[in-house]
Amino acid sequence: MSYVYIFIGGGLGSVIRFLISKKLNYADINENFWPIGTFTINIISCFILGYILKWMQLHHSQTHHHLFFIVGLCGGMSTFSTLIYEMFQFFSKGNIATGILYSIISVLSGLMAIYAALKM
Repeated sequence: MSYVYIFIGGGLGSVIRFLISKKLNYADINENFWPIGTFTINIISCFILGYILKWMQLHHSQTHHHLFFIVGLCGGMSTFSTLIYEMFQFFSKGNIATGILYSIISVLSGLMAIYAALKM
């Protein structure tokens, strides 16, 4: 049954990621490209992760909540490989500073999102 929770949560998270990224990312990767869709969904996922961890701690939640929300939903929503690919795109086009800035802002924003959710 554990795999079912992960499967459903992961599928839902992946669809949410796809829809948000499709809506917010620019179709053309050029010098002005900033992957706001990937950035946004990763921050949302970090916030949900922190919120669910706090909720589970307060309510002594069951394992199936952990599997569905944290492993499945947040795992399906967040996308490290896409973040790295987008950084690679910046670097390959000679936008080294933008790629570094994007990675730093993404990591720090994710940490702040989890922290904010845990402090709620």
